[in-house]
Amino acid sequence: MILVENMVELCVAGKIKANNGFKPCTFGEIEKMMHDKLSGCGIKAPPHIESRLKYLKNKYNAINEMLEYGSGFAWDEEKKVVICEKNTIYDGWVKVNSCKFFLFFLNKICYLFFFFL
Repeated sequence: MILVENMVELCVAGKIKANNGFKPCTFGEIEKMMHDKLSGCGIKAPPHIESRLKYLKNKYNAINEMLEYGSGFAWDEEKKVVICEKNTIYDGWVKVNSCKFFLFFLNKICYLFFFFL
């Protein structure tokens, strides 16, 4: 969460623009912010921050595609999650989209957690 908070903070301050992805110098800025908030954490831009952003981007793209093109998916604004029926909607989505869009689920109703603001 601290990583995302740092990214938002930089965007709001106008220090970075994320229209076409973050520039390499941005990762250094985020690394510095992480060290200021979590002294001694040892987090480095490559590989830690870059790999986490790649992971978050993949999850974001999967959720975005589900909501935009998938039938039976809905966004719960209060809980900030995607909801759908697991046995029909979600399992069918995973089959069609292979495992590249795999996200975690719970029982009969699928809650796909989305941690951005």
